[in-house]
Amino acid sequence: MTWVSSSPLLSVPLPKGFVDFATVPQTPLLAIATDTALLIHHASSLVPISVHERSSECLESHGRSVQINVRQVSVDTSRLDQLHATNVFVQTESNYILVYHLLINYSKSLYEIHDKKNDDELLQNSLPLASSSKFSLTSLLKSATKSILQGGSNIVNLENVEHFNNSTNDDEQRNDVIPLVKVSLVKNLKMNGVIKSLWCKSNSQTLLFHNDNEEIQVLNLKTQRCEVFKLDDYEWFEPHSLVSYDLTKNHFVFVNTSMNVSLVEIAHEEDDTLYLKRIALLKLDKPAKSIQHNPQFDLFLIETDDSYDLYKIDYLGKKHSMAFIKRVVTSKNSTSCHWAPCGSFFVVTDLKNGYWKLISKFGATLFDSEAIQSDFNKTENSGLKQLFDFCRSSKVLVSPSSLALYIIDSQKKNVHFISLISSQDLLGDAVLHDQTNVSLLEADYSFHKVPLIPHYQRVLTKYHHINGTSKRLSSRKPTAHFIIRKNFANQLSVSYGDRISVSTPISRGSEAQHALWYNFVNHHMESMNIINHHWLGGNLVLINRFVRDDIDDDGTVDLMADEVVVMKTALSRLGSGGVNFRLDTDLIVWRHHFKAKILNADIQNDEENFSKLLVLITGDSKIVIIEFNKLGGNEDNKLGISIRRSIHLSSIQHKLAIQLIAKMVMAQQRHFFFLLSNGDLFLLKNQHLEGDNAPTGRGSTQTNNMYELVKICNAVETIHMNNIDFGCGKVIPHLTVKTGDEILIYKTQELVDSVYTFEGVAKHPGIEVEQSLRPIKVCLSSMQALKTQQVDGAIEVTGFEYQTIIKNEHLIVKHRPSRQLISNKFIQHDLFESNLEVTNIVNTYKHIPNFDYCLELLLFDFIDEQSDSAFERVMRLVSITDKADNIYVNLLRKIEICYWHKFFKLLNETPLNFMNRLIKSQDVELCYNYLIVYLNFKREYESAETPEDDQALLDSKDRQIILRIIDLLKSSESWDHCFELCRFVKLLEPSGELLSQMRTHIQ
Repeated sequence: MTWVSSSPLLSVPLPKGFVDFATVPQTPLLAIATDTALLIHHASSLVPISVHERSSECLESHGRSVQINVRQVSVDTSRLDQLHATNVFVQTESNYILVYHLLINYSKSLYEIHDKKNDDELLQNSLPLASSSKFSLTSLLKSATKSILQGGSNIVNLENVEHFNNSTNDDEQRNDVIPLVKVSLVKNLKMNGVIKSLWCKSNSQTLLFHNDNEEIQVLNLKTQRCEVFKLDDYEWFEPHSLVSYDLTKNHFVFVNTSMNVSLVEIAHEEDDTLYLKRIALLKLDKPAKSIQHNPQFDLFLIETDDSYDLYKIDYLGKKHSMAFIKRVVTSKNSTSCHWAPCGSFFVVTDLKNGYWKLISKFGATLFDSEAIQSDFNKTENSGLKQLFDFCRSSKVLVSPSSLALYIIDSQKKNVHFISLISSQDLLGDAVLHDQTNVSLLEADYSFHKVPLIPHYQRVLTKYHHINGTSKRLSSRKPTAHFIIRKNFANQLSVSYGDRISVSTPISRGSEAQHALWYNFVNHHMESMNIINHHWLGGNLVLINRFVRDDIDDDGTVDLMADEVVVMKTALSRLGSGGVNFRLDTDLIVWRHHFKAKILNADIQNDEENFSKLLVLITGDSKIVIIEFNKLGGNEDNKLGISIRRSIHLSSIQHKLAIQLIAKMVMAQQRHFFFLLSNGDLFLLKNQHLEGDNAPTGRGSTQTNNMYELVKICNAVETIHMNNIDFGCGKVIPHLTVKTGDEILIYKTQELVDSVYTFEGVAKHPGIEVEQSLRPIKVCLSSMQALKTQQVDGAIEVTGFEYQTIIKNEHLIVKHRPSRQLISNKFIQHDLFESNLEVTNIVNTYKHIPNFDYCLELLLFDFIDEQSDSAFERVMRLVSITDKADNIYVNLLRKIEICYWHKFFKLLNETPLNFMNRLIKSQDVELCYNYLIVYLNFKREYESAETPEDDQALLDSKDRQIILRIIDLLKSSESWDHCFELCRFVKLLEPSGELLSQMRTHIQ
């Protein structure tokens, strides 16, 4: 999940005649096309590097530029490889394709400062440095010694990011060199017809065109060979169909005028001739205007006249199917939309007013520029209005790392650079990061920023989510993943490629300072590509991916495989105390090779055996559970590692797309929840029944080999398992599911037992089901949820809200931490959905510290219901608690007068009798708080029959009650309340007669 981190960090003027822009894949470059030129900028600093201005003859013969296209290419991102040469394609209004060649020299910078007296002495290269590059024999010897000892890698074992001696190391790792770029126009391609669409095939020199002659042209720039497919020759084709191309899957999607959707692939006949193969999918309800394919997942958006609808395509064996998921955007105005490279969100821009939004792939609003500007719409200061220029855009582009936005304002005068912040484990650990910092949500509900070490700041400037396509040949290039984790000791760990770093925190009050970092050193010959890692207590579990060299490439076996590496790193948290510790390959205590990729990994606790479980799902359709036991109670003892069991999933491959599993959670050590990247949530339920003599595994949990797969819901963003203790001595696991702007919470046991009640799933014989299972629903309004947690017994959703501040004529966009109590939702669910007895509900929740407040919230939520049955049911629950009167009085103080009559009617009490009941209870605080409510209600109730001018403000009964309360206050020596009550009585009766009586009672 990704959000806007701040207001624009950079704003740079645009050249005149701007038409389009794009980031150049696997380079640090941003290409900007005007109607007459192509400009190349440095992507992170927006510094101009190179420009190619077209001649007047070229403009006259080929026309002005209208669109820019780039081609995705696979490189070894684990080594931070970048392209040294690439192409940019510019389409003109005369249907020409201009092919520009970019030659990039990273060893020489365009911006350099040399000594005036000695041109060979370089003083500054691109960005500012802390030290000059003056030649030094001592520095040369130090560098050579370091290269010998560390294998050529400049890695510091214990790095202090705050120490001034680290400045040189900071310069070497973080400062980016702005390369020298030469741009040349190498080809002009004339197309036969009017170009409707142009696509650049990934990892290829092939261009694909769709023209107004209803043809698809496939042009190979290397061989100059062109294949032409005349669509009118195919019976299934209808003129004026919408055609799109999925660059990830390498196929077309057609939507004809009859609103039928088809998948079209280029296939080979028996004689090797090419033809278009069509697979019918489904029929739409509305005409489609455009299709936007997700670059990472099997999802795409279809634009209609007033909405964007999200669909998915399933590839199960040879079967292809398409299904509607949900409507994610509705708008009456014309809009534009495009996906982020990470595939987890997309940007929608209103073309009428220019406002734009970030929306998650399943419809949650992550940022709304209109909401930011609406708070300051009344300002008349022209200088302040310019601060909000980024809120109205004509074009928005997401950076390749999905951690920045390039926004062209509505006047096309400036380009704004905005930083984004991302969370990798939503609803789990609230760890956010942008390109330079990690933000931690502390226990006091504040964000604590920790600077990333320079190496990873440099990594994120070069990080590209898209590395080629899903084609098998592109997987020969290792793709690295940027991962951040946090453990029980507040240690942070960051990994990318062959590097992993672990912080050793220094606690200062409620915060933990992360200035010291251990950096991993690999002493082995083979390099590593750490694609994931997890904390196993104080130890690290690494997942290393490598290219297999033990197979023949026959097109059926995955070329990549993974291994699990366990490192003993418990002493790393003591680094600030001076412990002698080195993070290197000598700490490896166990490693195991798999013959396939590891699709997902999860660490779980085995409470019965006091061990840790590593649950893996592999690409060869297996679930592997590895058990880790500490042999003895000493921290220095060895780990006992064993494989508890393996579960083969090959029999359900036709039902479950195993390769799409994005997250997995194990419940009760025998049931598994699978979340797919297309949002489908499945439960793999073990058929073991209580009382069966089923064989046991190595643990005490009984299982059998019979499983059943059940689909629970779709459009799920993420899932997380929470163990909640209501104070009754038993921890109850709950599955938290985030879907768009809602959070659904299931009791895991209830979900497993009643899973057959879901729509479209047959009931299991022998299990009686009375009604459909309904989860606990939590609606999120403006809060961006980060995690669900239990704090001091209270269950809450913790997150943040956007806060906009203008200070010193600068706009500041902040994240203000917020939280929402949801304990009352659990009580409401048990009362209305689970239909539990009120005594059972009270016994379950009475130990949580805010139980009375939760009941008060329930009364407040249901008092405005038209039917009295729900409110009466809540009152029945409140009435059996020990502090029922206290809850009632607090509610009466907060609700409007119009609801008082309904309350006393259902309570079956008059206000006077309720007052006498409180006085008899001798609860001074309650009597005092209720008195104001009682008098106001009495006045409002009697005003309906007696005009206000004829009413006596205080009758004899009222005076008697007030004097009785004064006696109670006197006996409890609550003199502050006495003073306030006297002030209130003086307002009601200025004559002072009652005040004299009260004074007599006090004396």
